[in-house]
Amino acid sequence: MALEIKISADRLKEIQDQLGGLDKLDLSPLSAIVAEQAVDWGTRAFRDPSLRPVAWAPWSPAYEAKLRGAWTAKNTTKSGKLRKSAKTFESDRKLLVDTGELRKSLTAKTTGGNVYIASDREYAAYHQFGAPKAHLPARPFLPIDADLSAGTAVLTDAAWEAIRPRLERRVKQLILSGT
Repeated sequence: MALEIKISADRLKEIQDQLGGLDKLDLSPLSAIVAEQAVDWGTRAFRDPSLRPVAWAPWSPAYEAKLRGAWTAKNTTKSGKLRKSAKTFESDRKLLVDTGELRKSLTAKTTGGNVYIASDREYAAYHQFGAPKAHLPARPFLPIDADLSAGTAVLTDAAWEAIRPRLERRVKQLILSGT
């Protein structure tokens, strides 16, 4: 299941309202900033656990055993010794990172002040939201709080606070330029 998430423009409208009298302000430049930052944050969350909305669940014992067996077979010589070039299993394996395709697949577009974050990887949504029937826990990498039934999302408070100063600077630039 590929992933496309709409991030609501409500918080951008909050900035607009707080500054007053900017009802006609074009939110597109602000949406572009949110899009860029959300994809950047999501991409970096694969390497930096502090950027993840929640801590990722570890592999199940059965899956870890399967991976460990495959790693051992790949890194063992015919005589049964570990190859000199082999790292440890723990340092060689990362949650959600095998080929890096999911991390590289994150894209964003903006329409009418809204931001759409997407991935063409069919497993992206399963990792972001989990797949209970497949016993796959959610391991969210995008900085969003989603309402799946409504099909919308908002940035997490941490992501919003990180992006907000840049948005406010851009609004001031727009005001000064009269755009």
